[in-house]
Amino acid sequence: MSMARALRMFGTIALVLAGVILLITPYAGNPFWTGLMAQILIFGLLALSVDLLMRHTGLFPMCNGAFFAVAAYTVAMLEVNYGVASPFAALAGIASAGVTGMVFGVSVRASGVYFILVTLALGQLVWGVSVQWTWLTGGDNGITNVPYPSLGDMRIGSLTQMYYFVAFVVIFFTLLYRQVIRSPFGLSLNGIRDSESRMTALGFNVTVRKYVAFVISSLFAGVAGVLYAYTVQFVSPAASSLLISVEAALMPILGGPGTVFGAFIGAVIIIGIRNVVSGFLSGWPIVMGLVFIIVVLFAPKGILGIFNDLLRRSDRRDQAADAARKDVREAEQ
Repeated sequence: MSMARALRMFGTIALVLAGVILLITPYAGNPFWTGLMAQILIFGLLALSVDLLMRHTGLFPMCNGAFFAVAAYTVAMLEVNYGVASPFAALAGIASAGVTGMVFGVSVRASGVYFILVTLALGQLVWGVSVQWTWLTGGDNGITNVPYPSLGDMRIGSLTQMYYFVAFVVIFFTLLYRQVIRSPFGLSLNGIRDSESRMTALGFNVTVRKYVAFVISSLFAGVAGVLYAYTVQFVSPAASSLLISVEAALMPILGGPGTVFGAFIGAVIIIGIRNVVSGFLSGWPIVMGLVFIIVVLFAPKGILGIFNDLLRRSDRRDQAADAARKDVREAEQ
């Protein structure tokens, strides 16, 4: 068996194993692991929203945690304070994240480090509101007792049911994300990332396309925020902290920027270190920092990038070997 074929078989087995783990987690573990897996899925979706800008558009946003928090707070307030039905509360949460993205989208007029600084400041603005406007957000106490979502008489009544609901929604929006990045619009974003001047010369309105990508990114982050509020049943200023935006940016970098599964691999690493390793080591941020440094130095394309590079090299070796064998056969004839 060739190396390339072995790698493809390994990738298929890993994908099937991940699917099995996804299906059996609520029955194979305790509620802690079920909740942890749900958070991995949610933050993986948040990481995808960052990767849309970071890898496919060439922008490095530091405010997606703000969209995440705005959606989570909107759902929590509507459900807890006003008793709004879950479908309307969820849609309002996603819409609020989108509107925030439309406002913050003016930042795409900046580029490079200036874009990072502007989005960082905008994200901190949302964090300041969540801390200071206690009459609205509850301040440091947050909003508690957010109920599981319901549709009429059908209500999710357990963490297991909520987990499968999260898995379904995340898979749906991941497939939608895949369609977006493979669409003509998504391909044009790759062109903007590679050369804005060339895309402008070809007649594309670069600023408008970056703005639309920014708003789409905020909507995906909003979906993650809605799921977070319903799953954790609690929203506090921590949801809008700089740490959330930083972790959401690190996840695709660790897993493999520009790849759909890379965001979720990064989520497994970061959420795992934050929730599992922290139970054994008080210095868990040091562990996370070391992991990030090692990946950046030795695997700049992320963990999934190592696998893809090995596969490409194996394919080239197989093609060279096939060509050599063909030349030998032709010479013998």
